[in-house]
Amino acid sequence: MSTVAIPATNQWRSELGDFSSIVCFKALVVGTEEALGEKAAAIALISAGRQRGRQVANQLGLAGKGLAAENMIALLQAALGKEGTRLCIIEKIVETGESIAVYCRETI
Repeated sequence: MSTVAIPATNQWRSELGDFSSIVCFKALVVGTEEALGEKAAAIALISAGRQRGRQVANQLGLAGKGLAAENMIALLQAALGKEGTRLCIIEKIVETGESIAVYCRETI
């Protein structure tokens, strides 16, 4: 079990906690695609994912640290994988110039 966690600085729900069903979240994605079209929904969801990714990097103290990809993967896995929020499994991280691509599996 890992001790790395995303700090609960904004607890949105006092009784149920901040996590919800992936089934319900997938319904939100599908509804967004139906309302906006696949391309517009993809643009919006990718933008939201990038913004959240920056927040997670800051919360975990990864931003600007220049850590090796293997170290970042381990920290992100602990926070977002099976032992964390269960959002996804981080496969690899590729840094190209100022861009960082994070490859995941078991996403929605």
